[in-house]
Amino acid sequence: KLVSQLACLVGSYILQTVCMSIAVTYLVFVLKVQFVGNIGLIYLSAILSGLFGVSLGFSIGSFGTLQQGAKVGIAMTFSMLSCFCSGLMASGIRPYLAEHVPLSINPASLICDLFYCLNMDGNYQRYLVKLGTILGMSVLCTMIGFLLTRRRKYASL
Repeated sequence: KLVSQLACLVGSYILQTVCMSIAVTYLVFVLKVQFVGNIGLIYLSAILSGLFGVSLGFSIGSFGTLQQGAKVGIAMTFSMLSCFCSGLMASGIRPYLAEHVPLSINPASLICDLFYCLNMDGNYQRYLVKLGTILGMSVLCTMIGFLLTRRRKYASL
């Protein structure tokens, strides 16, 4: 069971990597969006951000007896709440939260900060910290997904 889940997860990672590479290529070469930072790091940031999304989806999908609609609702709620708290929907919320909540593990904020560090700030030290945080959160979500699926018992087995 673990091998089949791992194969599906690796397949999802590969497909997500291809999709994110196509998206960045489209932005750069078709739409002519000017990225100031290193284009290789732009690709890396997009790919690792997409991998986090797959890992998060895997962990949410591993929740026990919830129906598929409930799992989709949880994923959408988490995504929208994360985007709201990162300031993508309301401009004043991010500084307010930064003042009152010192530790930010908001995935949308981390992803925005990745591209900000590359294109505006040029601070590679901060970039590497954000990238490491996203990578760590991806590993954590994947491990949670594996742990949650291991605990299920099937009557036919």
